[in-house]
Amino acid sequence: MPYADDVAVHQLVEERAARSPLAVAVSCDGQSLTYDQLNARANQLARHLMNHGVTAGRLVAVCMERGVDMMVALLGVLKAGAGYAPLDADYPAERLNFMMRDIRASLLITHSHLRERLDNVGPVPQVLIDHDWSAISAHDSADLPPQAGPDDLAYIIYTSGSTGTPKGVMIQHRSLSNRLQEMARRYELTSEDRTLQFASISFDAAAEQIFPTLMSGGRLLMRGSDNWSPSRVLAEIREQKITVAELTPALWEQVIPHLDSGKEFGGQFRLMVLGGEQVSPVSVNAWFQRTSVPIYNTYGPTEATITATSCYIEKAEEKVL
Repeated sequence: MPYADDVAVHQLVEERAARSPLAVAVSCDGQSLTYDQLNARANQLARHLMNHGVTAGRLVAVCMERGVDMMVALLGVLKAGAGYAPLDADYPAERLNFMMRDIRASLLITHSHLRERLDNVGPVPQVLIDHDWSAISAHDSADLPPQAGPDDLAYIIYTSGSTGTPKGVMIQHRSLSNRLQEMARRYELTSEDRTLQFASISFDAAAEQIFPTLMSGGRLLMRGSDNWSPSRVLAEIREQKITVAELTPALWEQVIPHLDSGKEFGGQFRLMVLGGEQVSPVSVNAWFQRTSVPIYNTYGPTEATITATSCYIEKAEEKVL
């Protein structure tokens, strides 16, 4: 389908912020930002990064605890024209060192309390988003003119690689914008949706959970840094009135038996998205014995920009595509 894929994802979020400035954009562990606050803070961070020499074609490493500041960081990097490279602070030091050397990051965004874990990543300039916020917030909060074009880098995601050596996959703005506009359409996202953001940003599925919702004016509810049990996943969907969630099939299969306890998702929950692993017909049948919520079964290598294929499932099937 034709999309305006010369318009970057962060520009589509800017457009939504202009239309719905007071709507809540993202929530995590009791903290929330409206669209206006999220967009303004990302603009300030972008200008701060540009003052540190960040430009189109450069890569900025992002190693942060999960929370609303993480969304500010991702949007800020994109607005500055650079691509983001997400790093998981819990990765072994050897892997972090390899990734930092490999991407030749021009800068690292992190939190003060994570500095000790990152002491050995090399002499890379750092922005401590909590410690440096007074300086960051002094910048203009207005939208910037586009700093990167459709063919510039949006992000780099590391996979394990077939040989076990981490392999960086580079994705351009045009590909990301095209894919996420399609996902927003396919999932029929609107400003009424409340989407669960569950995946680590070190996986490309996170982008599919984050940006289509923000482009559509919905509310992103982020899992914090703690791990959630299957029963908690069910409880959070019900109590936070989440309408759309994306899980790995392995976790989803563990959620299914908890529906037998008499607890339900709630009438607002309308779509489960699965991706990353094979989906069993037995589990699909068990799901539809307990709920009528449809499933999108998705698949795609990182190189193909998150999701290359999807199959809509609304009843028990002998074979799952």
